[in-house]
Amino acid sequence: MPPPCALLLSASPEEKEGSLVHVASTTLLEAHVGALRRAQVAEIAIAWAGEAHEVPPGCGSVTVVLQPDWRATMFDSLVLGLFALGRGPVLVLPSTNDLVDDDTLEILVAETQDAPDAMAIVPRYGDQHGHPVALSWEAIEAVVRDAVDPHGIHRLDRLLAHWPRVRPVDVSDEAVTRTFPRIDPRPG
Repeated sequence: MPPPCALLLSASPEEKEGSLVHVASTTLLEAHVGALRRAQVAEIAIAWAGEAHEVPPGCGSVTVVLQPDWRATMFDSLVLGLFALGRGPVLVLPSTNDLVDDDTLEILVAETQDAPDAMAIVPRYGDQHGHPVALSWEAIEAVVRDAVDPHGIHRLDRLLAHWPRVRPVDVSDEAVTRTFPRIDPRPG
């Protein structure tokens, strides 16, 4: 099985602002990209609100999928971003999620190889599920089917609750459950 790809969701003005928060000497988005590269994902895409030139240069060579609708939900961005990636497992990470340890990413990447029958792999810290979530090709197809269904669920967390074969993976990294404080868009 090929190594997973990764999709960072930063396709609303609030998510974009949150992903540009500085962590040490870099932005949160650049830190996520660096961590995903160290975990040796095959390809990285960013669903982005705004112009491509606004993506921090420290992200390097990534696929940028522009979200044209500023009212888009995270689910809309997920669907849009999935079309930019190759076939195979995809790690999905909201860009405002706290920075996950390299060891945790390595575990999740390995799990995509070791659990081919799982529809999704979800990190669990204590009794809380978190991100990044690894989606199999079967799960990706289910997301797309739900997106085109006018009566669909249209939320990944709720889809995960309905799917069979979602495999929780216990991790010792509380960051999988944390997001950075929500940043309100600037007035004007």
